[in-house]
Amino acid sequence: MEQLERDKRIHQKLKRFKTKMAQMRHLFQEDEEPFNPDYVEVDRILDESHSVDKDNGEPVVYYLVKWCSLPYEDSTWELKEDVDEGKVLEFKKIQSRQSCLKRVPRPPASAWKKLDLSREYKNGNTLREYQLEGVNWLLFNWYNRSVSACCTISPPFLSLSLSLSLSLSLSLSLLYDLSLSVPVC
Repeated sequence: MEQLERDKRIHQKLKRFKTKMAQMRHLFQEDEEPFNPDYVEVDRILDESHSVDKDNGEPVVYYLVKWCSLPYEDSTWELKEDVDEGKVLEFKKIQSRQSCLKRVPRPPASAWKKLDLSREYKNGNTLREYQLEGVNWLLFNWYNRSVSACCTISPPFLSLSLSLSLSLSLSLSLLYDLSLSVPVC
């Protein structure tokens, strides 16, 4: 503490801080916290609910609203009349989109075949042995309907997240190539 008191910069910083706090006290009451105006601005609509008013029997529409600068856990259900119409239209547009993939039944576990060699990717790249083993493992678990999580020890030049992303992306790509999901658009 004595070292801090000897430092002249500390006194200036404390003086500025006290001045700023005194100015803030004029804006807000002592028990009041500063209010962020983002908290009343709709970020997006997450869901829609329909019900009936208990008093008059009329239909009522509620939207689950995610507010700006607040986490999802602070989302609230709001009446349709209280939500910006632009956000409602944006929500309806997203909800009306058609999926581009047609569901194809998952093949039986007996249809799984181990990949012995990697195919060639962009710029002549191929999978390393440990990557091919990881892809085979993910595919095997998918065919057998087993829940799996993938972790790896990556080489020094690859970050762990990049190596995991690569394994998962290649597994999904192989499933796509095997026509297990077919684009319809």
